[in-house]
Amino acid sequence: MHSLSFTHLLLLFTQDNNSFIASYKKILSNNNFDKSDEDLKKVECAVLTLLRRRDAEDQLCCNDESRMIVKYVDVNGFVTVVTCTNCETDQETTCHNVNWTYEKIYDTSLLKKGDHICCHRPYAIWHHGIVTNVEGEKQIVHYSGNSTVVEGTMQDFTTSRCCNCFGKEFNSLYRVNYMDCYNSEYTVLRARSLRGEKRYNLFDRNCEHFSRWCKTGSTSSSQISIAWSSLGKLVLTIGLKAIGLLIVLGLIQYSHESQEEMVTLVGVGGTGAGYRESREYTSHSLHCCNDFCVCDLLTEDIFLTSRYSHT
Repeated sequence: MHSLSFTHLLLLFTQDNNSFIASYKKILSNNNFDKSDEDLKKVECAVLTLLRRRDAEDQLCCNDESRMIVKYVDVNGFVTVVTCTNCETDQETTCHNVNWTYEKIYDTSLLKKGDHICCHRPYAIWHHGIVTNVEGEKQIVHYSGNSTVVEGTMQDFTTSRCCNCFGKEFNSLYRVNYMDCYNSEYTVLRARSLRGEKRYNLFDRNCEHFSRWCKTGSTSSSQISIAWSSLGKLVLTIGLKAIGLLIVLGLIQYSHESQEEMVTLVGVGGTGAGYRESREYTSHSLHCCNDFCVCDLLTEDIFLTSRYSHT
């Protein structure tokens, strides 16, 4: 058996201290997190698999796994950023492509460990959870009715006090299939680590936020996005209609004011002019009448004078 030289031992020691697990343990210890060696291996496997998948040749940065160390973790102790000690490149561990499709599940035996599932509830509400066990009775981690993350049966997940009143269609079960996501072991580990959490908030920490975080590291919610989008469209529609109504009322008011001004002008200008014309006509008529009378009188006087002269 060949013995290892001091240089080789130093190299192995240095690589071990710079390795993913060693750096991860150090950060967890500094932040008072406690994870088993088995859990650490699950995290390492999932994260490095994700980083390889992003490369066209399925390789890690600098093609050296020993150079990948953990740089940051989140509030739950899960890795968020990994860096390469060779090129000092940081890489986030959140899945980039979180597009998804819904697949209706008619047979629960088709469910797999780590699946993100959801069921349709009344009033356009969807309830989400993570499948953690498929052997025997299926187990689901989800936010329960008392706003606490629990691990319960499929029956607990799909039913509630109001759902049965609306028929079976409202409890239709679906699987959420992602373009890019964590492996099943890591998804289950993340889901179970939050059991007992009581941070439920409809707008930024509902059951969909929780499930997507477990599966992809992202904390988005399509329900909230759709709700805000619909609300925005409604407000925009109402706003545009209100503006249109104000414009129409303004035009009507302007039209009425214009008509009133025209009536005033006719009353002041048109009627006065007519009155003046009438007076002028009457005066002219009188002058004509007077002239006629004078002419008649003159004619008659000349006739009489001529008659008496001949006599």
